[in-house]
Amino acid sequence: MNLSETLSKVLWASLCYASLATVASAAELVHDYTVVKLTGKVIGPITKGPLGEGVEIKAFYLQLDKPIDITDDSSCGHVTAKMLPIFSDNIKQFKNKKVEMTALIACHTERLGSYALQDVVVKELK
Repeated sequence: MNLSETLSKVLWASLCYASLATVASAAELVHDYTVVKLTGKVIGPITKGPLGEGVEIKAFYLQLDKPIDITDDSSCGHVTAKMLPIFSDNIKQFKNKKVEMTALIACHTERLGSYALQDVVVKELK
């Protein structure tokens, strides 16, 4: 194989890899106030926020099977999330269980300063 053939194959492989990476990242980008279906494990409750200032929040979280990129045009900005707080009164029964969750992702700057899941519908996975 000559130098030209080698360079051609390297260039082709690089282009294929770059296009696959673009497709993979584009597929996982979620915008604020979007209903999504996610899978993961319910963990917690976890307390977050400035301690002692009365604004900390205690919530269960969905530890995601795979991270997602979330973005908006407001104060939460772009985040790659590995886990998200769940704003639901009925989530405790799913603690430490693998679930599929349909939920609205929303920016909660007043309570959390980041994204959270709300309006959740949960199905336990076996």
